[in-house]
Amino acid sequence: ALPLPDPPAGQPPAPLTVDVMTDLSCPLAYLGLKRLSAAIASLGLDATAVRLRFHPVFVNPLMDPDGEEMGAYMLRRRNLSLAEYNDAAYPLNVAAAALNFSYAKGRRVIHPRRAHLAVAAAAERDRAPLYAALARAYFEEGEDISDVAVLLRVAAALGFERDELRLRRAMDGAEGELSRASRRLDPLVDAVPHFLVRESASGSGLELHGPLEIAEFADALRTVRDAAGTPPPADGFGLQQPPGML
Repeated sequence: ALPLPDPPAGQPPAPLTVDVMTDLSCPLAYLGLKRLSAAIASLGLDATAVRLRFHPVFVNPLMDPDGEEMGAYMLRRRNLSLAEYNDAAYPLNVAAAALNFSYAKGRRVIHPRRAHLAVAAAAERDRAPLYAALARAYFEEGEDISDVAVLLRVAAALGFERDELRLRRAMDGAEGELSRASRRLDPLVDAVPHFLVRESASGSGLELHGPLEIAEFADALRTVRDAAGTPPPADGFGLQQPPGML
């Protein structure tokens, strides 16, 4: 099993927990989150039934802290022009359109470390909504979420933090936690997004890879929910991985 922290003491456990290994600069990870969220909604579930937890895995750890212009990045990494990447027929944009959103065309490629630090610095109950808001601000609105001023504005809009000095101090304090978490996960997670779906009674669950389709996420959530109380085998994590979910 992946080395993930236990939920904090004192919080009522949700029936299901989904741990999301992710990178706030990865568009595929955002697509996976959008599909997962749609699957949760399709089952009539909410935050009291499914707890989302986000764990950083840096796709481009050597990215310049100031980021890079998207056109130059795509040409260097994928041999794609910016026009090709932004074209409506590009597979990523087709997938986004199916979910009624579009990726912001003017966004820069960022190093997401500061954004992940802001999430890690937030109170446990605030981390999932802050992560979702930052991801939306970057991918759909083109905001530079490596900028502390943007981080503060997004956090303040949610009512979490309005003072820049306090935010910077909290981010500094979260540096150790973030570094330890990413060092633990980096050797074990080949790519993002990567998901661990568990039910609270026994901890049994499924490990899922990639931005699955909504129906696949929904099937996984139902499978884990319906297995509540079934103890995992002594030699494994729990439920068998369903066909097609690798």
